[in-house]
Amino acid sequence: KSTICNLDRVRFCTADAFDFVPSDSMIWTSIRSTNLRRQTRNFLWKAMHEGFHIGQFWDHVQHLEHLGLCSQCRLPKTMEHILLECTLPAQQIIWKLTKDLWKIRFNGWPTPNLGLLLGCALTKFKTPRGSQNHSKNRFFTIIVSTSMYLICVMRVGSAASWEWEGTR
Repeated sequence: KSTICNLDRVRFCTADAFDFVPSDSMIWTSIRSTNLRRQTRNFLWKAMHEGFHIGQFWDHVQHLEHLGLCSQCRLPKTMEHILLECTLPAQQIIWKLTKDLWKIRFNGWPTPNLGLLLGCALTKFKTPRGSQNHSKNRFFTIIVSTSMYLICVMRVGSAASWEWEGTR
């Protein structure tokens, strides 16, 4: 269920931002983009499947239910909360720096949401003449995917522990 919800979320957010509705196969292919580092591809795949030990995963683990809540906000720890909603300063700083980096070269920073972040390799920015702006698409994919990965790694401490967060 969660994978289907995330696919729909990516599909509708991409349609809203770029007037383009990707198919499921296009979404899965985008996760294998060569513009993404291997760790980021793995991260996106697991995020699409909600394969991380966060949030509701802990609801049925006796004496560990508190791990499902954000230690800062005391709200359910979901991928959306970690990437966009949490009040931890590191997350806010990373997105501010990402936006500032984008604005050095391009205008029109899209408002991030989970669907757009998970589908970051599906962007279809246009040039003033209406053709696809490949450099803008690639740049967005790289800085957004790297920022997402960095935020999640910082929440846990290292890439290795992020992969195994729930097994500690």
